[in-house]
Amino acid sequence: MSNRKSLTLGESNVSLLSALGGMTAAALLMMSAVFIYSAATDGKDLSATSAYVWLTYGATQAFMIIGAAFYLLVLRKANILKLFDFGASDLTPQKTLLLPFISVGAILAFSPLADLFLYVLSLIGYNPAEQAIFPEGISAATFLLMTFFVAVIPAVFEEILFRGALLNGARRRGSFFAVIYTAAIFMIFHGNPMQTVHQFLLGLVLGYVAVTTGKIVYGVILHFLNNLIALLTVFIPFGGMTVTGLAVMYVIWIIAGAFILTVSLKTFKKLNDADIQKRCGLIDKNQSVSLLKELKAAVSGLKDTARFAVGLLVKGGAFKAAAEEFNAKYDPLNKFDEEIGNDVIFIFEDKNGDKNAAKLPASTWILTGACALLWLTSFVLGFFGA
Repeated sequence: MSNRKSLTLGESNVSLLSALGGMTAAALLMMSAVFIYSAATDGKDLSATSAYVWLTYGATQAFMIIGAAFYLLVLRKANILKLFDFGASDLTPQKTLLLPFISVGAILAFSPLADLFLYVLSLIGYNPAEQAIFPEGISAATFLLMTFFVAVIPAVFEEILFRGALLNGARRRGSFFAVIYTAAIFMIFHGNPMQTVHQFLLGLVLGYVAVTTGKIVYGVILHFLNNLIALLTVFIPFGGMTVTGLAVMYVIWIIAGAFILTVSLKTFKKLNDADIQKRCGLIDKNQSVSLLKELKAAVSGLKDTARFAVGLLVKGGAFKAAAEEFNAKYDPLNKFDEEIGNDVIFIFEDKNGDKNAAKLPASTWILTGACALLWLTSFVLGFFGA
């Protein structure tokens, strides 16, 4: 096995294409199970059961990782244990304490936007069939088992895949690009229009945390909390609310969520920057940073944060400047194997044959197109109640 600890963007893309192949294999396997079950039980529909839904989650995640691991281990001879830094030993109590707040803030702020997107889709006839997630009279043991399949496994496997393998190569094109790119692939890879808005925005948060910390353990915890809370919201009776009540609730959610998310992320960033400075010997390792003090500073700085966000939208060149500043700060944290070229797989060449002139390898567009096709297929089927 090679001791390589980094990938090119092309290799990262192909690892995701391999995962997509594994996911396709899992889908075919589960579809075969439906046909076999139907034939053995005189037409009963296995796919309508909650057990089928959460077992599908587990099978899909497992085959995704198997597909990517086969490509990286067997074909590229890469050491997958060195491609990402899980970082469990670097968890700090203060930053870990902020993760539930980041997760709750993201869900409150993003969920109304996701529902608004679904409402717009419904206006043009999009109406997919609902799948049974929880059986009636669910036991505690069944809930824990389903939580393992729907929250624990995806949190670990998807973070290894997206914020591990994909982000590894994407960072060669800059940390800012890596955050945006992995969020976009994360969004369409799931092939679920109902999750489109939330997956992209959550992907931005997860990518930001991964790039700024250099670890994926924080993202794993955030991902787990997001999926767990999504499971628990099934038990909330939103159906009895009026349209006005729902609108008011969503406005409150967005305001509260934006506040919680901004304050907790700003505080997380400040604590993380202090940890990085300690590791680099720039400040005393014994010097402590107060969580409460940084929370207060984040709240008092909300006005400046809002002014900065508006400036990104209205000031020419502000967005580019922010991206360059982000890259300048976090790109030095990424260490790559020097002997590996910029890209070695599916690279476009310019008319003079210069491979390095290509901004992105062709595998970027192949991966994006394959995921987009998956998303579009699900989107079209949604108009037929499938």
